[in-house]
Amino acid sequence: MEAGHLALVSYGEMPVVWHTRVLLSRVSGNNWIILTPDHARYEDLLDVTNPDYDDFEYLGASNAIPARIPAGSVYGFAPLAPGELARQMMLAKLEAEALRLQQSLGAPAPPMPGVPVAPPVQPAPMPPPPGFLGPGPAAQTPLAPSPAACWVTIESGGTWKKGDVIVVEPAPLPPGTLVLGDRAVLVDPTLQGQGIFLRRVPHSQAPTYQLEDFRVLLVQFDAQGTRRKDFSSAVPLMVDGSPMGGGLQLESPSTALNAKSLRDQNLTPTTYHEFWLRNGDIPRGDRSIYEHDCLESLRLWRMQVIREAHRICPSAPDYSSADVFMGWRYRRQNQGVDSGLAAYVAMEFKNDAAIAKESRKAREEQQQRHQNPSKKGGEAEMPSEVESPGHLAAGSTGLSTAAALLNGAGPSFDFPGASICSRRRLTKVWKLVSEANDIVGCLNEMYHPAKKGFEDLKTSQAQSCSQHSIYKQLQRRTPVRQPCTEREAVKELLPRGVVQW
Repeated sequence: MEAGHLALVSYGEMPVVWHTRVLLSRVSGNNWIILTPDHARYEDLLDVTNPDYDDFEYLGASNAIPARIPAGSVYGFAPLAPGELARQMMLAKLEAEALRLQQSLGAPAPPMPGVPVAPPVQPAPMPPPPGFLGPGPAAQTPLAPSPAACWVTIESGGTWKKGDVIVVEPAPLPPGTLVLGDRAVLVDPTLQGQGIFLRRVPHSQAPTYQLEDFRVLLVQFDAQGTRRKDFSSAVPLMVDGSPMGGGLQLESPSTALNAKSLRDQNLTPTTYHEFWLRNGDIPRGDRSIYEHDCLESLRLWRMQVIREAHRICPSAPDYSSADVFMGWRYRRQNQGVDSGLAAYVAMEFKNDAAIAKESRKAREEQQQRHQNPSKKGGEAEMPSEVESPGHLAAGSTGLSTAAALLNGAGPSFDFPGASICSRRRLTKVWKLVSEANDIVGCLNEMYHPAKKGFEDLKTSQAQSCSQHSIYKQLQRRTPVRQPCTEREAVKELLPRGVVQW
């Protein structure tokens, strides 16, 4: 049997159900850490001698179901990702290692103090014969070789500190320690369910694990999952000391702990920079302002900012683009406005301007269609002259303007070089002319030289349509407060003396 292969077991249910098992890690013999289709992981004896099994079938590397087992009776796995299978096998190896340690290693009993035994007395050497040199110096007993490796803690936790040596080989690790290669997890006996990580390193390198890199801080995330560490919470973690490998080749004393004074004043490097500008009377545009602002984050971009500022104007360098070059999230031009919010507002304004532009184009196209109506349906008939005496006189007061416009030819709507305002103005004029033409035509249809009066006449269909058209025109022009008769409506529209009733 090998790890990663499949096996089928039957517990004697009715109807018969064959349960699939994945072999993860061997403990001893046929005892394996297995995985069930429900992702349960435990130790089990994979053999026909298992009293819990009614039947057992090892599929091996082929994973082919034997013919004696119906395919519909197999309780198998859902699709399992390779990463998930690898994670299960790694956890099974740790569990198998722990089980093997529990079975083979118990708590070591302290050695009983034994009775010291005196070394045997060596006989005195025979004196050398005369004329011969005496024996050479006695050979020294070689010292035991220094231990080659040891297990040290690589983190602080419980009663241990980082760099503590747990055991020195060939001494065994404490019982219950989970070992995987050169890494191990030591269970803390004082805290239930807690442990600490160990590493197997050469004994000569063990002291180096007691030192910490002064640049490393614990990683923290906010509620949105963004990596963030506040200044007030990071400064208390600072300690004074020498980094690994010696100092920084500086003779002056370390002043990094002065940042705690900013914390005591409830300031940060950014707010202190603004405080320094207000109280230091620094002239606007001075180079020291930008240099003081960028010293908190040493970046190579700053060199490019200085070069660009002097390239534009060497005598008076301009640092207005420093926020763009340095990649600052909050720019000075925006007065503290978030760059993402500013970009969103700009995009919304751009969309509104595009919508207004399309609406203006649609209105202009619609006006252009009204200015150029088709001759079949939209073009109104314009009489060249007004007949008399049966029709209205062209020179009458009130209709002289309309008659003058009617006698002339209509305006041309071909304006290749005219502006939009000119087109709109001519369109309004022509619209008034068309309405006046409709009113004049209606009055000509309604006029009849009868002596009985207008109310007693039998109007034709054309006259009725003309009356409705006049009423609509009157409603659009000047609303009448009191309803008037047909005769009064005509008198309001026509000048006096034109029509004799």
